[in-house]
Amino acid sequence: MNTKKTMYFLLSLAILLIGCKDDTPEVKYTEPKILSFGFYAEDNVGVIAKDYVIDNVTTTSITVNLPAGTDKSALIARFTTNQDDTVKVNNVRQVSGVTANNFTYPVDYVLSQGNLFARYSVTIGKAADYVWTALPAFTTDSVVSAMMRVNPVKKEPYILFKASRPESANQKAAMLRFENGAWVHMGEASDGQIGSYYDLAFNAAGEPYISYADYTAATSQMHTVKKYNGTSWELVGAKGVTTSKASYNGLTFGPNGQLMLFSMIDATGGVLARRELCVSNFDGTAWTTNQTVTGRTSDLVSYFPTARTVKGAVYLAVYNAVTPNTFSVYKYKDGAWTTLIDKWKEATATGMSIRDFDMEVDYAGNVYVALVDNSTDGASLKHKIVKYTAESGVVSTLGNPFTVVSGGLYNFDLAVSPTGVPFLLYRNETQYPVVASFDDETQEWTTPFVLDTEAAGESWFFDYYFFINVKMKLKLILSFLILFGTSAYLICAEIRVEGTVFADKNANGVLDRGEKGIKNIPVSNGVDIVFTDSKGNYRINCSSRATVFPILPSEYKFPLNQAKIPNSNFKFLDVDSRNTIAGVHFGLLKAEMKRSFSLTAVGDIQVKDADELNYASKSVISELAGGTQADLNIMLGDLVNDDPALFLPVKQLLNNLSTPTWTVYGNHDREVNDSSTSDDAYRRHFGASVYAFNAHNTHFLVLNNMQPKGRYGYDTRFSDDELRFVKNDLELVPRNCLLIIAMHGPLQYTKNKEQLLALLHDRPNVLVLSGHTHIVERYFHRNNIAVIPEIGVGASCGMWWTGEKNELGVPTALMQCGSYPNYFKIHISDGKYGMAYKAVGLDAGRQMEVWADTIPATTQGLNAATDSVRIVANIFAGSDSTQVWLTLNNTLKLKMQKTDMVSPNVSKLLSLYNVFNNHAY
Repeated sequence: MNTKKTMYFLLSLAILLIGCKDDTPEVKYTEPKILSFGFYAEDNVGVIAKDYVIDNVTTTSITVNLPAGTDKSALIARFTTNQDDTVKVNNVRQVSGVTANNFTYPVDYVLSQGNLFARYSVTIGKAADYVWTALPAFTTDSVVSAMMRVNPVKKEPYILFKASRPESANQKAAMLRFENGAWVHMGEASDGQIGSYYDLAFNAAGEPYISYADYTAATSQMHTVKKYNGTSWELVGAKGVTTSKASYNGLTFGPNGQLMLFSMIDATGGVLARRELCVSNFDGTAWTTNQTVTGRTSDLVSYFPTARTVKGAVYLAVYNAVTPNTFSVYKYKDGAWTTLIDKWKEATATGMSIRDFDMEVDYAGNVYVALVDNSTDGASLKHKIVKYTAESGVVSTLGNPFTVVSGGLYNFDLAVSPTGVPFLLYRNETQYPVVASFDDETQEWTTPFVLDTEAAGESWFFDYYFFINVKMKLKLILSFLILFGTSAYLICAEIRVEGTVFADKNANGVLDRGEKGIKNIPVSNGVDIVFTDSKGNYRINCSSRATVFPILPSEYKFPLNQAKIPNSNFKFLDVDSRNTIAGVHFGLLKAEMKRSFSLTAVGDIQVKDADELNYASKSVISELAGGTQADLNIMLGDLVNDDPALFLPVKQLLNNLSTPTWTVYGNHDREVNDSSTSDDAYRRHFGASVYAFNAHNTHFLVLNNMQPKGRYGYDTRFSDDELRFVKNDLELVPRNCLLIIAMHGPLQYTKNKEQLLALLHDRPNVLVLSGHTHIVERYFHRNNIAVIPEIGVGASCGMWWTGEKNELGVPTALMQCGSYPNYFKIHISDGKYGMAYKAVGLDAGRQMEVWADTIPATTQGLNAATDSVRIVANIFAGSDSTQVWLTLNNTLKLKMQKTDMVSPNVSKLLSLYNVFNNHAY
């Protein structure tokens, strides 16, 4: 994990038992409080564009809503507190308006004044992305068609349109601009009729240039370029830039301010072939034309050349119409062309609409292309956005396609905000104009927002901040504050996998003669689910690098003599060029069904070398293999510490257990040198990072909420594919069945947890198990009908195998919350469960630690008149709802009050060693 997070403070319970009587003058302290809290634009330049402030803080759980996609990794907060309060985060003194913190996870601000403490937890929520407001209408001219661009200098919308006139010769180009709250007509821009396709670009000074098919040129419909000089329109070079009739065109300012025109030649007999792409450059005096793009062949039909310039590089997208009905993207920099996307289409598409096509580029050089094809179902046409990721060179489709109006009205416009968020404007099924943006956290398009319910069937156009329809109604984004986050994408080949699920009589894992198939066993590829037929056979389509596995019913199991880790029997598909992989068989045995059973939930063994393997073997593994045997074990991720070479010895350790052990993928169980294949090594050893199984009438879902981001970083979220798997899987699970969900990172901190909770909306009996934080924690979520508890089980390696060693030579590794290395034992009976915290190597009754601040002066006990003592109890598995009572001499019973403070054990360690700082989870 790139983000280094340390937690010194513990949710503990304390009480002042008896009032003090002392001759020492009493020091009065004021209860520490945060009075206001927020993030200001001037402190976070380039991250947020306005202030987000809570002026009156009334709770210790502070939520500040920032726009979706805001970079939370180094936000600077401003806050006010009571006088003399000391404020720390991870034991670092905080300065309001100066100190930056990573708010990817909730951040705890710990305030102190004397012997009084308070903890405030700050969470970043998601604010509304934008607000739409209608601009005044312009009605003093009539329009055939229009387009819009935003002046990058003046930040005003300009509209280039073809005037509607009775005589075609008067259908001239004209322009408007929005200035001081009103529309200004900039006059007719052409000498006569223009064609149906034109473009608009601005130079570095914000002066508009236009290109169009000119019916008044020497050869009708040659392309002409004009500029607005502040008072009137003037030619750029000579009339008729191209030497032949031309149609589609794109205009941009390239490197060093060079004006570049891209045209589709629409005549035979010229220098270039008909429908070939023509490149023309203006040197300030004259045009050089009839140039071509290196790497583009002359037989490609060049519809919709669309050009954008970003950071001195020109990006050009061209729709290759008719044959082969694809698109290409090129980049021009340092005087040379390179091909980014070459004649691309979805493999399943047989039709692509020629009604519209668009491209935009963000400041990171990622290219977004909007088109319409039938790849989704082979029949209906739907809008989709394709992304070229500059860092990896990978082409992928963003989110799901859009359901749109039928009947050929496929017009749309694509834009990317200045902070890198793609938006699509299009008409929905009722022909109303709608806009949707892409949410980088969920990796899906937001719910489309309807702009106007009175303009059905009209054409709309979109640029960075504005929308327009042909009636000249404009929609202006007042606040546009979404920040960009890059992602890695991978295109996988489709493979058909075939095999049999069979009754493995001799438990050898091989489909032998006479062994019969088992019908109606669900088999999955991690997204889709199919069932075996009457002979136990199945067939499923997969991408390369998928995993195929049966979802075990409660009455079946894998033979344990093959592997004590059942998920290691799954089939991981390494990259394979074959179209079909046959003979992927799964042998099963009948399993004993119990009404009551137990499981152990073990977090983070996280071994990094042979010494730590030895520690694990002597401690948690030895204990699980001894007298605490459960019916099954779940290892909740981080089996190793960034070293896949240790997977084999870890498997050998787990195979020492006599009961099955299921494993979960963690952020340290990865190949750190390649984020696109980061979990391959794990899946070669442990089968899958997302799967499901049943045991004793309980359904288990194992999920992966650790998506790689860079070499060591990650996003804590569920992928779209696994959410689809959850949906498909839950359709097979009875509603009232106990559902146990296991994942590495806490659901509490998972970015798109609401999507999972939505899938659990009607489930009354759900338990979530997680690890990762090296802290024992309890969380509570809610669906529509019930509370969903989550146990953050802590870590069996404690504080990463650190500290003084015990008699076995194993480090004590006390965790940040004051707990010892531990696991949880969960007992399940008839769909109900109970849990117990268990410290490794300690008596099962060790559920807390208790301290007294002072020792009473009398030997007989407490004297209410003279003695005082503060008793502190750290309840290792406590939660906000836990109640703790203190009984003295079997007579005095006092309810202890929860407060926030450092565990005395941890405080002692902090005074001796800096053991918790700078360690990634």
